[in-house]
Amino acid sequence: MIPLYTHYLTAAEYGVISSVTIFTTIMIAFLTMGLNGAVTRFYVEYNPEQFREFLLAISLFQLLTGILICGLFTYFNGIFLDGLFNNVRYDPFLKLGVWISFFAMFSAIPLAVLQMRSKALQYRIYTTISFVLLTSLMIYFVVRGDQGSLGGVRALLYSNMAMAILYTFYLAMSVSFIFRLEYLKSALPLSLPIMVYAVFGLMIEVSSKFYIERFVSLAELGVFNVAQQISSVILLVTNAINMAWVPIFFEESKRNEKSDAFREFGKILIYCLVVLGLGISMLSKEFVFYFMPPSYAMAHIYIPFIMMIYIIGNGYWVLMINPITFAKKTMYLPLISVLSGSLAIVLNRLLVPYYGTNGAIISLMASNVAQIIFAFFVMKKYCVVSYDFIRMNLIVAMGIIFYLLSSLIDFSAMEFNVAAKILLLGIFVLVLGMIKVYSLNDIRKFLSHNFDII
Repeated sequence: MIPLYTHYLTAAEYGVISSVTIFTTIMIAFLTMGLNGAVTRFYVEYNPEQFREFLLAISLFQLLTGILICGLFTYFNGIFLDGLFNNVRYDPFLKLGVWISFFAMFSAIPLAVLQMRSKALQYRIYTTISFVLLTSLMIYFVVRGDQGSLGGVRALLYSNMAMAILYTFYLAMSVSFIFRLEYLKSALPLSLPIMVYAVFGLMIEVSSKFYIERFVSLAELGVFNVAQQISSVILLVTNAINMAWVPIFFEESKRNEKSDAFREFGKILIYCLVVLGLGISMLSKEFVFYFMPPSYAMAHIYIPFIMMIYIIGNGYWVLMINPITFAKKTMYLPLISVLSGSLAIVLNRLLVPYYGTNGAIISLMASNVAQIIFAFFVMKKYCVVSYDFIRMNLIVAMGIIFYLLSSLIDFSAMEFNVAAKILLLGIFVLVLGMIKVYSLNDIRKFLSHNFDII
């Protein structure tokens, strides 16, 4: 739906919505307090009845603290929020953002429960309903109602309000209405470090957008955000694969921490992400030029860089965080997050005022690579699980080479460019199979051998 929105929102209006999203992203991380991470940990430790009581305790705590925090912001007219951005005021945008964050908070615990129960279909149903709701409301307020950026923010508010009702119904059916304070005392020492980890982890990306708004322009933030949203296909695919993989990983780790399944999964994940990311990057210029107004043209420059950052920063990250979690070394995650997030803030502050969006991309890459390096050393020290990093890195390197080759394709007719780039993508897949790096047949074998674990 991005091409549709860009025809009804100027780049600056898209920048306003992006600014509100920056705020709500951090706010949600504070409001959820890492309690969704506690669900993942205690699901395997408590029996079913204890877990239902545990869910009630943490859900009530999250609700009451959320009401308190959001209520204080509203009562005191945003406190410090009016000066947070250069071009986006508290009233009405961040005031609505406060309550967008509150209602978005309701999804954290139910989605974590669905993931641990391996209810992939229900998980997808809820997230699909959320997407359809938001899209419908965006069309109503932005396209039909011509309300601009304020309409986009209202769409975010009302879609999250509706989803909060659905998540509350699911949670009500999943809890036992017996409140025991000891469950909360067990959860918070684990969840609060996860909250710190989540907040600083988000800083890696959010700080880039924040400084673009402050030192470049709202319009440039809007263009950058469009590029980021297109590239976030990689995040959606990675998270979907990881959601299905986490229960398998923990079950297999209990049997054999040196299982070859882990090495195979690592190669599959990176292979799939690179093929997808390469295809989108190759065709990004044609896509942006054909479907979007000229004011968004620069997005095609940013997409390949952000795509590569997401493959490295998200793809490799999920491969490392699962073994670290299984080894119960999650105490290192906040440290990794603080170091990487702080690096992102410092680099963005130094580079964006002088180099604009290019500086933001450099900062984003550097902080993601730093995060992966820190996690790699923790994993190597405490975890038995190993991955075939040589082949995984070779897949990434080959993807970069083939993207550079695709950038040389420049026929006068767009149709020829698209056809040539699709052909080059097919050659990339064939080359990986020919040099025995990975192939579609390897993926089929892995899936057939591991379906019985689920």
